[in-house]
Parts: sequence; C-alpha cells; structure tokens
Amino acid sequence: MKKHLHFTSGRYGELVVEFSRINELFLSFETDLKEAFSLDEENFISLKKFKLCRGGWFVVIRSEQKVLAFFTFSKINETFYELGDLVKQTKMFSRSDFAKGLKMASETLLDNGKFIIGYPNSDAVKLEIEAGYEVKKNYVRHISYVFFQLTIRLPIEIFSGEWRFDFSVWKKYKVLSFFRKYRKTALKVFRFNVLSKSIPELPFSTFNCTGLLYEFIEVKGYGDPVIFFKGESGLDSDIPLGFEHSDNSA
Repeated sequence: MKKHLHFTSGRYGELVVEFSRINELFLSFETDLKEAFSLDEENFISLKKFKLCRGGWFVVIRSEQKVLAFFTFSKINETFYELGDLVKQTKMFSRSDFAKGLKMASETLLDNGKFIIGYPNSDAVKLEIEAGYEVKKNYVRHISYVFFQLTIRLPIEIFSGEWRFDFSVWKKYKVLSFFRKYRKTALKVFRFNVLSKSIPELPFSTFNCTGLLYEFIEVKGYGDPVIFFKGESGLDSDIPLGFEHSDNSA
C-alpha cells in the first residue's frame, strides 16, 4: 500500500497524507489525543489497549512545517476498518482540505480491498460526507442492566445524546438473558460501569461483570448515523454494526 500521498492546498501549498501503524498515535500524539477528546489517564490507557489489540492505521495530513490534522482507521476484521479520532490541529486548516486528505486516504484502503465505516458525532458528519462517505444506516443505543450472569433489558434507547423510554423493546427482544460474557469499558454512566459484548478479537473479557450493557440497534427514519465509504467503485458489503466493534467501547 502506498503510504505517502500528495495534494495541493491553496493556503499551505503541497501537503502530504502519511500512513503509519496505529501505535504511532500513542507514541507521538498522546497529549494531542487527550486534549482533543478530554481523555483522563484511565480512558487513554483503555483506548490504547483497545486500538493496539485491533491494529490499524494512523494517518496525518502535514505541510513542510507541521501536522495539520490526523485520524485513524482501526481494524474491525479482515474486511472492515473504522474511521475515527478526527482531529484538526489548527483552525486555519480548512474543512475542504481536510476532506481532500481524508478522501485520498480512504480511497487507498478501498483500493486495497478494504471497506470503511464510522460512527461520527454531529461535528464530523459534514466533513466525512464531503470526503465521499454516505450515511448508510441509523442506529440507537439500547441499555441492559447486568448483574453477574443475569442481563435485564431496560426500556431505554439513546440517540443524539438524548435518553428516552421505549417500552416496545420488551416486545421485540428478550427481557432476561443469562450467562453472557461481557467486557468492561472505561466508560461510566451514573457511576455504573458501561459494558460491551465480548468478541473474539478482544480477549480481555469476564463473566463476572455488573453494570450497564450498551448495544447498537439498527433503526429506520431516526437515530445516529453510520457512515460508509464507497469511493468511485460502487462496492458495497454487509456493515458490521455493533457497540462492541466500535472505538466507543474502548
């Protein structure tokens, strides 16, 4: 895979889009990452452990003088990567130039047979759409209370940062389940630990968890966006939707 790409910016002249292994994010940009996402030491260590276990690419957009922006492609499986950690290092770096660099990097992965998805916040959606991504699905977060090996689904869903009651979930899904293996994340809600489902790629899981289990559930006509990069080829595939597959569950 080509690891150095070039394009021209009206403000900065020739810019370089540079790929490195994802560990470079934690070696050289620890302070920038903590400041950009308000990470304390526990959250930072958890994210680092999660991303290094998955693997992937750290990408910077730089001029001759400095790094202007960076982002990551975290490996979900052999086919899919997750776009995340989009950070602009200077306010002078335009969204259009950021989008150009992001599109070039995304096309490079696509040309190597990979697909890219993401769970953008409201600040990142316009940038990612300008870079060639499209909203492919929408999702909400469902919550269950886990007490050791008992899981109780709650009539609550979250989207756009808002919590709301939805008692119809008790008609669509089992209220009680048992003996599920979960993974503790660094997130806390109302002093409860947030849990995710266990997946084979991340071995640090336990049966003996208590807390709130988050799940991503696909919905139609509302919810938060899942973006998907198609590039020029028009390729498509089944998108692995799940809190446990996302950087949000670090």
